[in-house]
Amino acid sequence: MTQQLVPKQGGGQVLAYDVLVATPAVRNLIREGKTHQILSAMQMGGQYGMQTMDACLSELHLRRTISYETGVSRAVDAKEFARLVSSGGAGGNASTPTASSTPRAGSVPIPTTLGRGGRGG
Repeated sequence: MTQQLVPKQGGGQVLAYDVLVATPAVRNLIREGKTHQILSAMQMGGQYGMQTMDACLSELHLRRTISYETGVSRAVDAKEFARLVSSGGAGGNASTPTASSTPRAGSVPIPTTLGRGGRGG
């Protein structure tokens, strides 16, 4: 998990984060040295609680919590952030951006076990 505090519109700060879960597929990518494919695994791993920073930032913008400019400046990939915003977020529901079907920041279930490492729980 990585996180950053992002300035809110109107003052204050809000947490933006990404989550990578050590699924068997992710572990295999690491073992085989294919770490460049981890972002793709995160984008497809929503059912495991994974989320990219750009997806979190786009959701924060679509909920009018942060400005577009703040989202772009804090995004890992500004083009991906812009694509997510224009499509209505990671769920792709552009017609109702504030009612996206994707999990909201702070509501993504975090798995309690992380595998054989003995951490979590």
